[in-house]
Amino acid sequence: MLKSDHSGKKSSWMSILSILAAFSLIGCAAAPSSPSVKNTPPPVQEPVQMSAQLIIKFTHALTTDQAPKKLAQLSRQYMVDFQVVREMSGGAFVIKVNNIAGERHLSALLESLKQRGDVAYVERDSMMQHHVMQPNGNVPAR
Repeated sequence: MLKSDHSGKKSSWMSILSILAAFSLIGCAAAPSSPSVKNTPPPVQEPVQMSAQLIIKFTHALTTDQAPKKLAQLSRQYMVDFQVVREMSGGAFVIKVNNIAGERHLSALLESLKQRGDVAYVERDSMMQHHVMQPNGNVPAR
């Protein structure tokens, strides 16, 4: 009786394992085969639309009224949106540039603007870092 009871447990475990193996094979057969890497086009990534602020000074000084007209002309030429943020002392303007397709596009735009004859200089606007000097004239290490 012990012998038949033991073989009954063994056969029921074998049945369960057979059923599980069959289900796993069905799952493998139903799964689509992965396509060849050569035939799969790379995923299309939309360019990241970003904004940046620039400081630009033109070779011929512009008034606050003339700057938007000049920037509208540049907007059409470069297919980005230039907007005056504020005028700076010395005739330069802080401008916001919208619709930039990432850092590479911004770098190319800056280089192109630097090459123009009507642009004295252009650079990316960044926050100034103020350093507190110690009484001995040294700047503390950060």
